[in-house]
Amino acid sequence: MAALKAAEPIPLTDTTIIPGERVGPITKDMTLDELKARIGGREKFNDQDGRGDIFLKPAIPFVGTTVFKGTDRELIVVAEQDSGKILQTVLVGSAWTPPFDLKKGMTVDEVEKANGKPFKVFSFDWGSGGEADLYKGKLDGKVMIRFSIPGAPSEALGRRRWLPSDGALRGTEVKVSEIGVILSQPKTPDARDEKDEIRLD
Repeated sequence: MAALKAAEPIPLTDTTIIPGERVGPITKDMTLDELKARIGGREKFNDQDGRGDIFLKPAIPFVGTTVFKGTDRELIVVAEQDSGKILQTVLVGSAWTPPFDLKKGMTVDEVEKANGKPFKVFSFDWGSGGEADLYKGKLDGKVMIRFSIPGAPSEALGRRRWLPSDGALRGTEVKVSEIGVILSQPKTPDARDEKDEIRLD
């Protein structure tokens, strides 16, 4: 029997996105070391330096790198610190078309419609501010969405750790500023619950 031909590697110019599978040539089974060996990039930040706004639920130590830097295919890649397993990629370059018809500049209402249900946004008063928790929605576990608000956080939003999309966020100037694609999830318990709604003041 003829030997099975090894699968051809995905071209580095590929821009196909399949959440939970791959973003271009970066696949769910790839480690950060494997990525750096094939694509390049260098370790640029960790959970203590450089990208304090990255928020992983539940919180875990991470490392990351930027690949295709300065091109229309630029990506930020985030991996578990201990295993090096790639968790998600943040789409930076214009060559990437976000899945589920998502795009930067979308409003809270538009994302809520895409998610199929209300969600929560991590308070803008925090270092990881603006990231959405799409828990049990259509987008949960598939994408990372971060919102931003022009200028200082609105006093009307209060000082909750999490802000519900169907509450005070509606009618504000909050817009999507960053979109990532989730490739794998850390193997830790999911501790999200309604207690996240308590006020801090």
